[in-house]
Amino acid sequence: ASSNPAGIAGFHSSVLGLSASMGSVGSQSEYLNNRTRSSRGDVRIPALGIVIAEKPQESGSGWMRVHYGFTLNQTAVYSGRWQLDGFNNKTSLVHYFQEEANSGSAFVAAQFPFSAALAARTGLIYPERPGDSTSYYFSIVPSGGVRQEEEARSNGQMSDYQFTLAGNWKNMIQLGASLSILSARFDRFSSFTETDEADSIFDFKSLRYTQNIYSV
Repeated sequence: ASSNPAGIAGFHSSVLGLSASMGSVGSQSEYLNNRTRSSRGDVRIPALGIVIAEKPQESGSGWMRVHYGFTLNQTAVYSGRWQLDGFNNKTSLVHYFQEEANSGSAFVAAQFPFSAALAARTGLIYPERPGDSTSYYFSIVPSGGVRQEEEARSNGQMSDYQFTLAGNWKNMIQLGASLSILSARFDRFSSFTETDEADSIFDFKSLRYTQNIYSV
């Protein structure tokens, strides 16, 4: 129906067809001399088609049949999962938030609502002079010494939906028309964790920073 919409006019009965597949995606990453492997599997229905065959027309209009069709084709899959794990004795994610806070003449939390502003609110970074946004900001993690772990996964696909209408006129002419709608979706979820396993950093044990990205 997708390449020749008029073709479904020749059907004599309704038809439903689908295909199923099982996929597996593996990844390997190396971070701070530590190698990590991860995998993810899922079951999908990449193709679905249905033809609804109407009963032969009894009127004298000449139209023998009028059929309706619908097809779904999944043209791309954005499914994945990966992990990072390593010990960092030099830097911390908090240093990135610290750099944001000190990037201007004054720290404006509204400019970094999902990063440095959160770090300041939770005490991961703090000003030299409390209450003064123009003062220098320090990091609660002075120089690394933390285990860093990140786990991320992605979901989504690109699909083609097609609606078809076709008719048979006196078994001589078959006419058809179709409407195609393309759809794309991509979502990403990640969680980054830092842990002071040696309990050597004052007033700090661990942090978790999550990011969820959804397509509209």
